[in-house]
Order: sequence, then structure tokens, then C-alpha cells
Amino acid sequence: MNVSGLGPGDGDPDALERTQTGCPGWAPPPRTELDDIASWGFNIIRLPISWANLEPARPTTLPSGTLRHHWNRPYLQAIDSTVQAFEARGIAVILEMAQANWSPVFAHLKTHFGTMCRGVGMPVWLYPHQGSGGQAAPRRSFYANQGQIQQGYAEAWKLVASRYAAVPTVVGLDTVNEPNLSGMPPRSLHLDALYQRVMSAIRAANRRTLLIFQDTPDIGGNRFGLSRPPPFAGVVYSFHLYVTNWAPDGRRETEDFVRRARSWNVPLWIGEFDVFDQASPWAVDPRWTSDLQVMLDYCRSHWIGWSIFTYGIHWFLDPFTREPLPGLLPMLQGDF
Repeated sequence: MNVSGLGPGDGDPDALERTQTGCPGWAPPPRTELDDIASWGFNIIRLPISWANLEPARPTTLPSGTLRHHWNRPYLQAIDSTVQAFEARGIAVILEMAQANWSPVFAHLKTHFGTMCRGVGMPVWLYPHQGSGGQAAPRRSFYANQGQIQQGYAEAWKLVASRYAAVPTVVGLDTVNEPNLSGMPPRSLHLDALYQRVMSAIRAANRRTLLIFQDTPDIGGNRFGLSRPPPFAGVVYSFHLYVTNWAPDGRRETEDFVRRARSWNVPLWIGEFDVFDQASPWAVDPRWTSDLQVMLDYCRSHWIGWSIFTYGIHWFLDPFTREPLPGLLPMLQGDF
């Protein structure tokens, strides 16, 4: 199950961030949510964190030319406490470097679900002159590694990887969330080089934890961003399944990723799905229960793990809801 709270913001905790900007900041999940997830029987959560919160201030260049990073210690301690709280309940953690609408520098964003107060992900200091510009240029700059921007991202991951290298319940690191350049060829993201750079930094600090790598979305025609799996031990291929039905759309996409995972001899994991929009603000699949059952059966028979994005009703309109979608939990519990 995905657990939100630690991704949003630009360094400050939620109460302070709301006072300063009117938008959410980071906050650990409440104890009630931890207790619920444990009582429901889930054994792993996917926990979003963000570079914007890890390093809210630009690094300082020393006279030697090296960089001094100014890591956000209260934020790191909040991640520590959350990991420990889940560990105490027998639940393992996959850490994910979140991005949604790229960065908090982008505000009042119109989305399919409604208005998003600020983006999540990349530090604001990367874009001092962004103003009202769109996300396309910053995204292209990152994937093209202009100004060696990926090195900073890799350093943030190295910090996290080192911090949890000896923590057995941190079982995976989801290294890049939803890589995509809308309208651009998938190979223009240069994902092979990005994962090589980021995972090399992680493996220098942590040789134990699984490394999860996402591809570009399935646009058909066997057009993907990756040409091969990253050349490291302990890698897991991942994709997100956001479709309005299992057959034909969900099954077709899943089968495409299954074929690639098998050809590479790597495990496959669905990092996010929302029950065919049923757990989103506007449900569209009246047959969601039968579709979900067929999907879970398919995943079990093909050894595909999964993490549901949200269990709540109208999660975007009310992100703090704790009311599960009626009928959802028994179906998920029946699978495990």
C-alpha cells in the first residue's frame, strides 16, 4: 500500500508550510493510519519522500570546488520515525523518490482530478527563474542531465541509501517515479544512463536493498525508454497501472511489461494502481469488483507483486480520508 504525507513541501513541516504558502508540507502518517494498515494485514508500504524536502537549500560550493550539502535533519528524522513505526508493526518499507507535477515551484496546477496546490519532487532552488513557465523544459533538462543535475539527485539517493543500509525492514528503493516526457520519444529520456548513474551512487553506499526501476508508460508498439535492465544485482522492474478496465487495456499493458521482465529475467512489481479509477474521485468502471478479481488472479499466477495507490474514497478531494472504498479491503485481503 502507498502511504502519503512525506512527499509534499519544500523543506518545512506541514503546519509551517501552510502558514507560509497555504499549501501542504511534509507530515508523517498518523498513528491511526499505521494501525489500520497493520490490522488490515498489509506487509509492505511504499513511502514517498522528495528531494525538495531532503535538500531545500542549494548546496554550497567550497573553495576546493566540492559541494557541501545542507540536508534537512528534521525531515530525515521524520523518515526514520516512520520507518521505525512501521517496523514495530511488522511492516516493511519501500522508499520512493516522489514527483508529481515535477516540483513545488509549480503552483495552482489544473489536473484531471482538480486543482493541485503545488507540485512535488524537485527542489525549488533548481529553478530560480522559472516563474510561470511550464514543466516541459525542467523535465527535459533533468533527463538530458544538463548541468550535471542528475549528480545532485544521485547524491540525495546516496544519502538515503546509506542511512538505511543496515535497516532490514527497508527492503527497496524506488529510484525514479513515473519517468515521462509527454509528446517526446521514450528513448529521449536516456533512462539507461540515468539508472546507471543513480544506482551506481546507491550501490556505493548500500549493497543490500532492492533497486526498483520504472520504465516510461506503455504507449504501444513496443516503444519504451529502457533498452535493458540496469546492470546491477537485486533490481526489480516496475510499472504503474492507471487504466479504466482490466480487459482489454489493463491486461494488454500488464502483458507487455511481463514480456519485458521475463526477457530480462527480473521480477515485476506494480508500484501503483487505483482499481480502474474506482479509488479516484470519479469512478468509471461499474464492474470493478470482477475486474479487480481477474487482475489479482493474473498477478498471482504470473508472480507480480503490487502496491495499491490509495484505499480511500475521493482521495484527491479529501486526501486525509480514512474511509476505505466499500468492498475493496476484503478483495485485497483475499489475495494475500
